[in-house]
Amino acid sequence: MAQESPGDDLSEAIGNLVGGSGKPYADAQETLIKAGGPAIEAMIRLLRNENPLVRLKAATVLAGIAAEKKALEAKAPLMKCFKDANPGIRHVGLKGLLSLNLAKQETLRLVVQALNEKEPVPTQLFAAEAAKKAKLREATPWLVDAASRISPKVARLVEEFIKDIDLVEMPGRELKRLSEKIESVPLVYSLRIIGTSAESLVGEEWGFGSVPAWELRVCLERAKGWMDAHRDEFPSAVELAMGGKPEKPEKPGKPTPSETKPAAAGESTPSEEPVPPEKEVETPEKPAASEKEVEMPRKPPEAAPAAEETTTPAS
Repeated sequence: MAQESPGDDLSEAIGNLVGGSGKPYADAQETLIKAGGPAIEAMIRLLRNENPLVRLKAATVLAGIAAEKKALEAKAPLMKCFKDANPGIRHVGLKGLLSLNLAKQETLRLVVQALNEKEPVPTQLFAAEAAKKAKLREATPWLVDAASRISPKVARLVEEFIKDIDLVEMPGRELKRLSEKIESVPLVYSLRIIGTSAESLVGEEWGFGSVPAWELRVCLERAKGWMDAHRDEFPSAVELAMGGKPEKPEKPGKPTPSETKPAAAGESTPSEEPVPPEKEVETPEKPAASEKEVEMPRKPPEAAPAAEETTTPAS
């Protein structure tokens, strides 16, 4: 009886990945992730599929290969996933990319792009945690902007919880239960994580991790006030796309005594030859950020229409 080749195993696994469910699907996903490199080309082909669920399954395998094998061959297809029209696929693509050993500047650009308002909150939350872990202080302005966009939604949710309630007169146990109920809302949790990530990066304490949910707006005002006072310490979106904030030129030093001391009698001095006038040089325009790079204004743009959410399949 002829022995099956690895190619036969992958063909069956790919079929179960696309059309299977339950255990056959989970086993296929595990097989393809363990295969590593040989499975990447097959996943690239699946990313061309018009069905977003098929693309999501392929993205999940690629992210698993990146996390387990640290395979840089998965980087290009994961970048394609991160630019997909589907927010769920973008989320999986980001997770896969950030599991690779990328350079700090490249990681920063990915995090900043993920903090953009077109991304769903879970992706922004994941980017905030990644920024904190990688100590990407330069991402702070975008973290504060993301918190600013989430805060009004949190405020409306909290208002629904506490309307017609006297928080001052409420018994301690009831107040605690109310607070726990509010904290169970994912949006409240997300705002806290994004806010505390920003606090950690700049070494400040604005209260995102300690105050009750109905006081989170005050924390945001503190964060925005701090950002206004320190904005020039951080790169703009264009500067970030070009490699970071340029260093300030050093101020010229004072002349030494030997440079200013007049020549002694009978001592010759160097003749001063006329210096030809400098030619006028046209200053080139600052290149715009590449489409591949991040291009984001400092202030949050107008909210984009909500993207269709896709649930990541269970592994």
